Amino acid sequence: MDAVSSFLSVEQTIHMNRFIAYLRSKPVRLWLTVAAFAVSFGYGLFYQITPSVDARKFHATAVNIVTRHSFCSECNVPLAQDTAIRDIGPGYQFFLAAVYTIFGIHTWIVWLLQALMHATVVWWLYGLIRRVLGSVASNHLNTTLPLALYAFHPDIIQATAMLMSEIVFVFILVGIVKLFVLIWEHNGRASWGKLVWMGALLGALMMVRPTGAPVLVVVLFVFVWKRWWKALILVLISAVLIQAPWAIRNARLYHSFVLNSVVGGLDIWAGLDPHGSGEFNLSALPNIRQKIAGLDPDQIDRVSLEEVKKIVLTKPLFAIGRTVQKGLKLFALSKTSAFWFHYKGAWDRLFVLIGSVLFNLALLGMFCASLWDALVHRRFHHWILALGTVLVILLAIPPTLTVVVNRYRIPMLPFMALASAGWLAFVTEKDRRNSLIAAMLMLVLTTSVDVWGSLDKVKDRLLRFH
Repeated sequence: MDAVSSFLSVEQTIHMNRFIAYLRSKPVRLWLTVAAFAVSFGYGLFYQITPSVDARKFHATAVNIVTRHSFCSECNVPLAQDTAIRDIGPGYQFFLAAVYTIFGIHTWIVWLLQALMHATVVWWLYGLIRRVLGSVASNHLNTTLPLALYAFHPDIIQATAMLMSEIVFVFILVGIVKLFVLIWEHNGRASWGKLVWMGALLGALMMVRPTGAPVLVVVLFVFVWKRWWKALILVLISAVLIQAPWAIRNARLYHSFVLNSVVGGLDIWAGLDPHGSGEFNLSALPNIRQKIAGLDPDQIDRVSLEEVKKIVLTKPLFAIGRTVQKGLKLFALSKTSAFWFHYKGAWDRLFVLIGSVLFNLALLGMFCASLWDALVHRRFHHWILALGTVLVILLAIPPTLTVVVNRYRIPMLPFMALASAGWLAFVTEKDRRNSLIAAMLMLVLTTSVDVWGSLDKVKDRLLRFH
């Protein structure tokens, strides 16, 4: 310690000593954060998952950015016909390219960085929960249980060890929430640096996944509502500056407005197609494959939106019913992550299946109970709990309107943990029991809808245990 202090100024030494004292006073926060990192990175090193499906596309595009200096997936066709623009992004691909440029093309570095991001989110989430609970947080169960359910959730641990965008998306989103809380609590008075940084993060969030767009809209709406004009202008300009170069590139290449990618139209069509189940599985939709064969990405998007229009106009009740079904499926316990390709044995799948279902049962159950309690009593116990609930709803809208995929629920989980902490701390025992019964009925409904609408898939999954 003395050797380290000799390299620091007096002021830096004081700050370091205060930080060390803080860590000693908050062992739960420290150990949960360290354990979340160790489990995540250890999982990545143990399984060493080879990129497949979407991850393989992200990896290939990132490698091409580094080696060919071109955003392309196959690179053997004209750029306007390349399929890379059909992948969600481009923020995550650029993140991978930056990592590969600095450290070389080594996927374990990505696992390491994503494990660090996950651990940082756990650290931040602890702070948000303590801010909400105040003196009630002295009961460690209120803080530790929801945080542990998030930190060690099997679906999240898997995501940290894959080349998938969810962990980066969550990291940026929770960082935005932290900044928003600071700006709100100071009544919109924040430094130019914080506001510019928040705008840049919002722009980056949309670049990683287009589902970040509703978050930007809500933030700007709040700033207009509160008349925080300085915050509004700086955040909006910063977000646009991050997003604009890519949108301009796309306009020049495709001669039409493409904000991020052209994945949206095909997703909406696959999710609404009467022959499908609301999930993205083109192998089960030969009618779609036939119609898009030989088309370039922009043409696929246009054809997809035309087909969506036909379904909505000719079968409006079906379209509404399918959309409701997808919204319910998103909260089903049967949406687990136990069937990834890297699990070779039945025991691996069974262990992860049980863990995923139990963690989802706890987190989704407490979140639904907190939502029921808020609806019944028409109030939230803290404004940050209301913010967390709004974010869960916002993040649920895009997959409800497009396709439901297991991992699309991951960005919702930190805010479910936040709501769960509030439910444990503030709801009375009687109200807690009633809201929990309501939550279990909700989960029975959502899981039944998912299983009934995906019987063939359920049978296939069960056969994998033989």
